[in-house]
Amino acid sequence: MQRITIVGMGPIGTSLGLALKQSKLEDIEIVGTSGDKKNLSTASKMGAVDSTTGNLRKAVTGAQVVIFDSPLHEMGELLEAVGPILENGAVVTDTGSSKIRVLDWARDSIPRTASFVAGHPLIRHTMDEVVDADPVVFRGIEYCIIPSQNAGENAVRTVVRLVEAIGSKTVFLDPHEHDSYVAAMNHLPMVMSTAFVNATAGSSSWREMHRLAASDFSDFSRLASNDPAENEVASLANPDALVH
Repeated sequence: MQRITIVGMGPIGTSLGLALKQSKLEDIEIVGTSGDKKNLSTASKMGAVDSTTGNLRKAVTGAQVVIFDSPLHEMGELLEAVGPILENGAVVTDTGSSKIRVLDWARDSIPRTASFVAGHPLIRHTMDEVVDADPVVFRGIEYCIIPSQNAGENAVRTVVRLVEAIGSKTVFLDPHEHDSYVAAMNHLPMVMSTAFVNATAGSSSWREMHRLAASDFSDFSRLASNDPAENEVASLANPDALVH
């Protein structure tokens, strides 16, 4: 039986667990781990995992595949933590939108006995909470795959097999190419949304003006309400492309 451990268990990780459970893959065990007990409980009740644990070492030990659904600002420490406890031949991947920095961290933390293959599902549905998780979000979308320099051929095949099993289409990209596109398509909208909120909420007329804020304001300001620490790290991950 192949053990797949999902670290983080946010909306994407929970959706991934649900999609893998509904796939045609046989003899797999899905373990979920997170520092958020509520997320773990919700994911378990939704049937996204076979078991959960708040202990990272326990979750990763024995896993053939480790998938990170974690904020970018936590990835460096998490990769450093799992590096020494990975099984020989283990495949590590992620679901985040920035790759250059994550690949650098993986190079420093993942031993040569394991492989890191970066991943990024281009999900088109908004999922703010774990309860919004849905396996359907992976069907028919493009799923970017960016292997590290030390990733073995079998490791890449493993990630491709998982991506195809959940109904996504693989797209191989260079990390710099990927991050430059993401800067325009993902991070620029977030910066624009933040600038919009700062300009309006910081106006001397805000006390009266906010009464007219309706659906348009809500739609355009949504990205500004993301975790500010994550927004900052994402903006600084590839600043030259974002400024361009």
